[in-house]
Amino acid sequence: MPIPFQWHEDQVILDQPQITMFRSKTGSLMWVAYAARPDLVYGVGAVSRKAKAPTVQAMDIVDRIAKFASDKPAHIPLGHLNLPMDKMAVIVFCDASWAPKCEDYKSLSGWFIALGSKDMSKPPQSLEDISLISWKSKLQGKAAQSSMAAELSSMDSALAQALWIRDIIAELTGMSIPIIIWTDAKDIFESVMTRRKKDPKRRSERLSMHFIRDTMDTEPNVYMKHCFDAQQMADELTKSKLASNLVVYTTHA
Repeated sequence: MPIPFQWHEDQVILDQPQITMFRSKTGSLMWVAYAARPDLVYGVGAVSRKAKAPTVQAMDIVDRIAKFASDKPAHIPLGHLNLPMDKMAVIVFCDASWAPKCEDYKSLSGWFIALGSKDMSKPPQSLEDISLISWKSKLQGKAAQSSMAAELSSMDSALAQALWIRDIIAELTGMSIPIIIWTDAKDIFESVMTRRKKDPKRRSERLSMHFIRDTMDTEPNVYMKHCFDAQQMADELTKSKLASNLVVYTTHA
C-alpha cells in the first residue's frame, strides 16, 4: 500500500470520540485488507499500530486509505487457475523489512501463499499467475539483530502456514502437492541449499534455520528457490512503495 510515511511526533492526540471513530475505521479497513485487499495490508497495519494514541495525522491517513480503496478497487484473482491438481503447488513468497525506523526497530514480516503452477524454472510474474490463499504483514515480536534473523523469522512463519494449508488440501483432495518457497535472501538460500556456510551464531536464528532445513529433509516435495528483488511479490507487504501516490487522496475530495 503506498503511504506517505514520516510520522510527526508533535501531532495533537485525538479526543475520545475521535479515538473511537479512528479505531472503528481502522478495524473495518483491517477486515477488508485481510479479506480481499492485500495491497492495503501494509498501510492499514502501520496506522493500526497508532490505535493506542492516534493523532490527527493518523486519522488523515486512515481517511486517505479508505478513499484509495474506494476509488481504486483491486481485482485479486482467486480460484481462477485452470490447472489439474497434479500440476499445482503451494507457492510461498516471503520477505522481511529489517528494523525500519518507523516501527521502533522491530522488523516486519510479510508473505503471500497461493496456488500456482509447480513449474520451478522461474517465479510467477504477477498475481494473475497465481491464486491467492493467504497473506500477512506483521511486526515481529522482538527486534532482529541482523537482516538474516528478520528473513529467517518471516520464512519460518510462512513455511509453517504453508504446511498447514497443504495438509488441508491433502485432506480434501487426497493429494499432497509440492511447496515452493521463493526468497530473495541469497545468504539464507545458500545456507539452506548448500550447507557450506556456517550456521547463525544466535540460538533463535539457528532454530529457525534448522526448522527450515529439517522440513525440507523430512517433508515430501518442499523446495526453495531464489528470486531477484524485483521478482519478490511479498515486497509490497513489508515496504512502503511509491509514497507519492496516496498524497492526492485528500480527505476533502
